[in-house]
Amino acid sequence: MRLFFTYLLAAAATMALTAGCASRRATVPPTEEQTASGGNQQEGQLKIDVNNLRPSLSHGPVAVMPKAILYKTSGDFLRNVPVKLNADGTLLSYPAPSDIPENAAPVQLESGWLLSPVGVGPQTVFTTYTYDEYRRLSQPPAPEEILKAVIPGSRVTTTMQVPMTLGEALADPAAVDRYLSSTTRQ
Repeated sequence: MRLFFTYLLAAAATMALTAGCASRRATVPPTEEQTASGGNQQEGQLKIDVNNLRPSLSHGPVAVMPKAILYKTSGDFLRNVPVKLNADGTLLSYPAPSDIPENAAPVQLESGWLLSPVGVGPQTVFTTYTYDEYRRLSQPPAPEEILKAVIPGSRVTTTMQVPMTLGEALADPAAVDRYLSSTTRQ
């Protein structure tokens, strides 16, 4: 599943970068040397094929890192595998057993919020599968089995994005709590 989203993100980035490209030619006045030699001219203009130009960044590579999402749930689902449902109750997404890392259980912050290393958001519900048993499966359950395993009433009740990446937040949960306490005082 992560591999799919990685390819999807790469495809979207490629499309965004090439969206402005078109099959047209730009004209640039010829240099004195080109005019003198009579090469590559048409009505006094040098033709450059812009389809072969590559974008460059003058300030180095640009990276956008997603921010960590904190959440609260309708119950205690710290050990349960999350899945996402559409508004009509159909399965939107679920992880492959190989997508579940060893440390998949969310971190419970002092503030009561949860921080998860796996994708959790407003459309998330929880299954009866624990992280450990799900990770040991040789293949993902069928979508019908996943839906049958959804715990009734389990859901994410609220989410909040914090100004740090997931990696930063997981490495220093105390910093997340400090951020939360500073924002509630304001």
